[in-house]
Amino acid sequence: MSIFDISVFQKQGMMPMLAIDHQDSFQKLLHPENPDAAGDTEIIALKEQIIKAAAPYCSGILLDIPTALPAYQNLQQQGIALPSYFLTYTTTSYSEVGVGERVTHLAYHAKELKAHRAQGTKLFLYVHPKATTFKEQIAVAKQAQEESHAMGLPFLLEPVIYERSKEDDKAALLLEAIGMLKQAGVEPEVWKVEYPGSAEGCDQMRALVLPAPWILLSRGVDFEQFAQGMQVAADHGACGFFVGRALWQEAATLQGNARETFLKITIPERLQVLVKTLKPKI
Repeated sequence: MSIFDISVFQKQGMMPMLAIDHQDSFQKLLHPENPDAAGDTEIIALKEQIIKAAAPYCSGILLDIPTALPAYQNLQQQGIALPSYFLTYTTTSYSEVGVGERVTHLAYHAKELKAHRAQGTKLFLYVHPKATTFKEQIAVAKQAQEESHAMGLPFLLEPVIYERSKEDDKAALLLEAIGMLKQAGVEPEVWKVEYPGSAEGCDQMRALVLPAPWILLSRGVDFEQFAQGMQVAADHGACGFFVGRALWQEAATLQGNARETFLKITIPERLQVLVKTLKPKI
């Protein structure tokens, strides 16, 4: 099987996907000393280059509306073949409530995302099962899910644990939070999660989210660390990945020929490494 035949992976229930919906973090990568110096023109241009480099190896792409969607549309107008895309509900990750607690607000509604021709929706949701605001976060997830399904769109949920104490076991807390979300009726078509810490954690994740699949997110780690985690995750139930900064973050700091080489050679090589870890869904 050629790794370039993405339709084969889709038929076998495997999901190699690109995440390029980053906003504030993208600006910080481009201009760490002054993130506001990164204007939309610069951001769109680089996102366009990243999407073009990654598209042949991906079955889907996660976009934000302000910058990644225009980059995708520019490539479409050039006649470049691209996979389908999800759009994200949020523009900022959260607002702070009380002491160290977080609440998510939807920046868009599913009707708007569908009007932008999204083939699915995604919600980034900071969670902590011990927080008093967790019930509000569950309500936000249910709203996003209900809106997506009302529009006939698949819903992808990305619950991410935020630390409230140095003693927090993030892997255990994530499993607890997902269990509570499910008990409340949150059942996305796909769970997008951080590495659960170990092979045992991956097995627990798979058992917890069934019958839905789960895929791994990179969460800003370096590529080597993500690739190692992806190998373990794929061996223990993960059916794909949504890779973001671990794949492309160096492109923001490289210039000229170095950036061109990274985009044309390094990004495809990295995606081939990740795709080779994937296994058919049983």
